[in-house]
Amino acid sequence: MIIPRAVLVPYVNAAETPDFPVRVFAPDEREGDYLSRVAERLMTGDGSRATRLAEGSVQQKLLNDFLLHAFGEAANALLPVADDALRTQEAPLEGFDLALFSFEREGDPHLCMARLGWKNVLFHRDDADEEGVFTARMAENRQGMPSPGGRDVCGFVINLSTGAVRLKDADVPCSAGGAPLFGKLLFAMEDTRTEKDAVKAVREALRDEAPFDVEPQVLEPAISRAMSRSIEETGAIDVESVAQEVFAGTPQGKEIARRVAERVQEEEVEKVIPVESRRVMNSLQKVKLRTDTGIAITLPASLAEDADSFSVINNEDGTISIYIGNIGELKTE
Repeated sequence: MIIPRAVLVPYVNAAETPDFPVRVFAPDEREGDYLSRVAERLMTGDGSRATRLAEGSVQQKLLNDFLLHAFGEAANALLPVADDALRTQEAPLEGFDLALFSFEREGDPHLCMARLGWKNVLFHRDDADEEGVFTARMAENRQGMPSPGGRDVCGFVINLSTGAVRLKDADVPCSAGGAPLFGKLLFAMEDTRTEKDAVKAVREALRDEAPFDVEPQVLEPAISRAMSRSIEETGAIDVESVAQEVFAGTPQGKEIARRVAERVQEEEVEKVIPVESRRVMNSLQKVKLRTDTGIAITLPASLAEDADSFSVINNEDGTISIYIGNIGELKTE
């Protein structure tokens, strides 16, 4: 990921207003690497979710201007509006930098805005040119800088071509008591679930609508397999298609799929869930089972479908036995 342009807006204390207009700089290799990892974690980290800006909002126009105007011009229109919103809402105004930077991804222009909280040292430095003009740039000493995926970093990435937003937000205190910083205070963004919560809701709907004679040890691998295949083929979980695949062998498969789709819609879950989070994708590669005696089993989904490696046996007395085979070594942890 190459980042050609960026700006930092330092918030040192509430009484000190940031300098506008902001100074644009070209990140060096070290700065670019850090900002790239920030953007990547905002798009794919745990807690990231897909959303969109409210149609017709002032902020939507200001972000669209990055397609129409030079980066510096568009940044100097957007950032004072964000500063005014922070002050109007009486949000904390010290101990962080707002970073704004652009990049291309898969041929589309993207823009990232992130709040970078300081640790032990300032995140930024003032870099003076030959004429004595100062530009805020990233600190040269990385000690104390927030981890790109840590709690001190929140923000969003917007695909300027499509308007799609990936948001990893944080609640901050304000005049209303508290609100999501980027989703409510600075921008008006649609309320959506995180990928993890959306996948959980779909999985629960599939379980609840499954015929009573479909056993969990058969259902769970089928759900994970169908979700994983949908992500591999489309980059998203198509709820109705996943349900049709899971229940393809049952007489009422299509009807069950329809009920599942209706249920997730009632719970305000998207019918097609874009998935960027590696953690969500990795979780679908595993099957977790728990017995009533307290035994927990986690195994790769591929092994759960291999009868020579794993199987569940229904005994005549009504109890269940579990067979695990093809093991080369057993370790205790």
